Amino acid sequence: MSQGLFFAIWYVVALVVLMYLNTRLIRNVKSEYKGLWHGLLLVKPERLNEKGLRLRRIAILFIFIYLIGGVLVLRTIY
Repeated sequence: MSQGLFFAIWYVVALVVLMYLNTRLIRNVKSEYKGLWHGLLLVKPERLNEKGLRLRRIAILFIFIYLIGGVLVLRTIY
């Protein structure tokens, strides 16, 4: 059970960090798109400044951490 709790906390922390990074990324977008996931999915890399590109790479890394954490939570629970 403690392993499941660890993965659940990891999953939530990764989601919070991802949302924070995406919010910071949206501030660096030179675009009219300002929705929650627009910074990661819809904006072309050439519309981002250097800081925005760095934040995008970190956010994509956290998407993978988030997905891996979700799989581990589900495997631990079921």
